[in-house]
Amino acid sequence: MAVTAPAFIVNSSSHALDGAAGDDELARLKSLCPVDLVGVFHDADPCEAAHAALAHGADTLITLGGDGTAQAAAQAIYEAEADARLVSLPMGTANLLPRRLYGSRSCDEILTGLCDLEPDTLPGGVSGGDVFLIAAAAGFPTTFARARETARDTARKDRLTAALRRASVGFSKMFSSRLRFTADGADGETLAKASGLMLWVEDGAESFEFTAVNVHNLAGLAGLALGALNAELRTDDRLLVRQASTVQLESRHAISCMLDGEPRTCGRSVDFTFHTGLIGVLRWPAEPV
Repeated sequence: MAVTAPAFIVNSSSHALDGAAGDDELARLKSLCPVDLVGVFHDADPCEAAHAALAHGADTLITLGGDGTAQAAAQAIYEAEADARLVSLPMGTANLLPRRLYGSRSCDEILTGLCDLEPDTLPGGVSGGDVFLIAAAAGFPTTFARARETARDTARKDRLTAALRRASVGFSKMFSSRLRFTADGADGETLAKASGLMLWVEDGAESFEFTAVNVHNLAGLAGLALGALNAELRTDDRLLVRQASTVQLESRHAISCMLDGEPRTCGRSVDFTFHTGLIGVLRWPAEPV
């Protein structure tokens, strides 16, 4: 698939390209693109920016941001059922998706080599109509993620106090088994309930790498840590580690979830479903053997 109509997707709420320096950097990146852009689409909601780009005929969405911005663009492609490809530039904090697609290559290398990138599809997950390409979580990991985001919010005068408060809530939820779950229809297997769950999407995988944890106190947490050191986690009855294509959660309370690092609150029932070819991407060509 040749790139004929690329578009830049910018998350304006991230402030990564604000001010004169941001304008200069954006102009520099535009100059590196070997194909004329359909446009540069800014929005505080990058999913809306991506939808606008697709409506203008973009066949390639190039995200200028982190994994959250890439997830938003992937969401737009999924919702629009568009025959478009995703290119994720490493302009965020973790840059997990760019590393998967382009290794350690820089934004400049990816853009100048745009026409040589190869089309591919990535596996991913869908939960309630929302997609994720890297990982999803529910329960106490999400509360800790909210604490991290609060600590990063420099506009808040009380950000450190608020972050500590959220972290304290997350720590208490670690010992609260509120989530009932099934994985591929198996009701809990070795665990009846869980306080936290994680699902990872590996490149080329055919199912999630799924982990559920259930500890009731600090002693249990310490036991898990020792089990990790001794590589005994897969036989620990406080932990379930397995492959799963579908995971269903239920709780008496609203379930806190996180998709590709972005926290959100769901209902009292949440499903995660694995898809082998969820989103089209452009990947760096494989090195010749």
